[in-house]
Amino acid sequence: RDALANYGQLLEMGLPDATVVRLTQIASVLAIEAADNLDRSLQWMYVGLAAVGRIGDEEALLNLELNRARLLANKGMIPEAMQISRHVIDAVVGRPDRVGLLAGAARLIAVGAKTTGEHEYAGRVVMDALPVVERHGTDVHFAMLIDGLSAWASGVGYRRLSMVIGQGARLRVEGRESEAIVRDLNSVSL
Repeated sequence: RDALANYGQLLEMGLPDATVVRLTQIASVLAIEAADNLDRSLQWMYVGLAAVGRIGDEEALLNLELNRARLLANKGMIPEAMQISRHVIDAVVGRPDRVGLLAGAARLIAVGAKTTGEHEYAGRVVMDALPVVERHGTDVHFAMLIDGLSAWASGVGYRRLSMVIGQGARLRVEGRESEAIVRDLNSVSL
């Protein structure tokens, strides 16, 4: 909580755009992991998005957009989060260097589909992402994706498959990252 307050103060200091973008990225991840201060974090996100627009860094823009989608999902604004995630998916398909964005957006789409009912689209996204994440991603990327696969399986009624896959996702990563994956998934699952 204190770290978020400190980032908020820094973001209001008129820092260079590149610094604002980096601070927004860090503050939004902290807010997502803590599921705290989401409204304020969204305000900071818009400051960061304006800054990234001025410097023209597409990678940073996509990272901020994905975190904005995660913040919106945590607030229960699933259709808005899904729309942003679709945009991120479109921008990263065919780009193995953006595998983390692919895994994160695919997971958010799969989890969001449990609310919106877009299971067919979510299944396609997750399955299309699987070979890319397997070849080019880290264990964390893979855990995010199989967590999304678990959400998709649950959404289409494969309860036992969902449990096995979900368990595997949580076992693949230890510590804070694993807890953040589970917390993010739980915050938008109904």
